[in-house]
Formats: sequence, C-alpha cells, structure tokens
Amino acid sequence: MTTGSAYAKVNGLEMYYALHGADSGQRPLVLLHGGVLTIALSFGAVLPALAARRVVAPESQGHGHTADIERE
Repeated sequence: MTTGSAYAKVNGLEMYYALHGADSGQRPLVLLHGGVLTIALSFGAVLPALAARRVVAPESQGHGHTADIERE
C-alpha cells in the first residue's frame, strides 16, 4: 500500500519516489531496486511487511516512473 509519492529534483532529473507505511519515529528504511527493475517488481511481495515502519523507495533514472534524460 503506497501512502504517498512524489518527484524530487536530483541533478536535473525528476526522480520518482514512493512512501509506504506510517512514520514510526524510527529512521526510514530506504529500498533501492536492482537494474532494469522497479519498486513493484523488486519489493512488491514484501512491501506490506516492511511497511510496519516508514519505507522510502526511489526509482532510478530510466526505470519505472523516473524518465531518462540526456547527460554524461
């Protein structure tokens, strides 16, 4: 269950990230998906269990909701 999502400006890139779970007062868990995957493909099955705490899951450049841009 996604509790929110947004785009962050990162070095000229509009990077998508999803928020899962409630703010428990603990440090959030940051999930980084593997190559050619997305948040859902990498973590979809385990996200409900992990969302007992706040989870932040960004999608890398050219993956899922984050577009690819021209740069070195």
